[in-house]
Amino acid sequence: RSFFFFFSKINVNMSDFKGLLMGMGNPLLDISADVGQDILDKYGVKLDDAVLAEEKHLPIYQELIDNYNAGFIAGGATQNSIRVAQWMLKASGKDNETA
Repeated sequence: RSFFFFFSKINVNMSDFKGLLMGMGNPLLDISADVGQDILDKYGVKLDDAVLAEEKHLPIYQELIDNYNAGFIAGGATQNSIRVAQWMLKASGKDNETA
């Protein structure tokens, strides 16, 4: 994918802005579940590891949903970075700020 950005000159007083943080990236959906070693072995994955899913991994999604208390967490590097920025804003006393 290619992204193209076009900028034009706009007269803006920068003191009118408090700041701007923007993130662009590919969203991911993490699925988290407590499973035994048997599930890891069945799908050929290691504990605390990340893999690119192949055809052999596809059934694990439904198995986690059907047989385990699977949690779904939106993520990806960009979204996680924005979450940290939002946490930092709140930690610095800027509770009404969003990221």
